[in-house]
Amino acid sequence: TMEANNPQYKNYGHIEDVCLLGHGSIGRGVLPLLKRHFTFDNLTIVDPHPVHEPETTPNIKFLKVALTRQNFK
Repeated sequence: TMEANNPQYKNYGHIEDVCLLGHGSIGRGVLPLLKRHFTFDNLTIVDPHPVHEPETTPNIKFLKVALTRQNFK
């Protein structure tokens, strides 16, 4: 389980699987907030044209693909 980074921040709960669509300015801003305020098992970031590729860990995966009707599941 990925733990919230700092015990001084409120933990709002646990999310089993998170999928973040896009890693642009909004995605890069949301990711630290998710990590700070929630625990989660797995996080997947999907962005076909990233400006900045995110850091990955065993619990955070990055897919450089575009979502289509054939692969969205």
